[in-house]
Amino acid sequence: MIKERLLEGKTIISTRPANRSKDLIELIENEGGTLIQLPLIELSAAQNNSIDSALNNFESFSHIAFTSVFGFNFFLDCFKKLDNYKSLLNKIKITSIGYRTSEEIKKAGFNIAFDANAKTGYDFAVRFNKYINGESIKVLWPTGNLSPNQILENTDPNIELTRINIYHNTMPSSIDNSIINRIEKDEYDLIITASPSAVNNLNKVTKANNLKLVCIGKTTTEAAINKGYQPLAMADTPTNKGLCDAILNYYKNNSTIKI
Repeated sequence: MIKERLLEGKTIISTRPANRSKDLIELIENEGGTLIQLPLIELSAAQNNSIDSALNNFESFSHIAFTSVFGFNFFLDCFKKLDNYKSLLNKIKITSIGYRTSEEIKKAGFNIAFDANAKTGYDFAVRFNKYINGESIKVLWPTGNLSPNQILENTDPNIELTRINIYHNTMPSSIDNSIINRIEKDEYDLIITASPSAVNNLNKVTKANNLKLVCIGKTTTEAAINKGYQPLAMADTPTNKGLCDAILNYYKNNSTIKI
């Protein structure tokens, strides 16, 4: 029996950073769809005094919190400047928001002391508070310049959290206008947005109002709604498979999400 391919003939546009959609392309193509990349986020390493200070005083922290793959990778690239970076990272307690971030940390050969298995910064903070259980600690949090302050705002007072913006999240200097034109002519089926910054940048580059969005996570979905869009699907699990499953469920059930 031939398996029905729910995405046969569908064109899906991804706004994720360049070269970040390899696995997703395969998942979409296996279901008969086509994924077009329209990067609306550009990530680059940051350089500032807070990073230098954190590196120089790294051993004063008991924990380090990674809440995204990008935060971990950009921190590791920066930290590799130190000859003893591996031994330093093996001494500190590594905490992770979970999912792809945890996979990336383990792939790099480091152990995770606490995996929150959380989908938002708020959920991470609540679970981390419970894990720490009132102990007074110092935590380093490497993140991006546009990351919301949910963790800082929701961790307990006994947790001294130091945020460093380890990477910059900006609009790409060059946008493929042919794909923008395609969006404005409604010659596509879905647009993937993975962060509030992707939603904001999409809003800047197109005049189209009724965008057919699929969002990763509640935070991105809420950002889309705040811009006046009504997302058609939301990936509750922040992975490529979770995203593909959300798209497939949308076409299976032919119904929009309710937030």
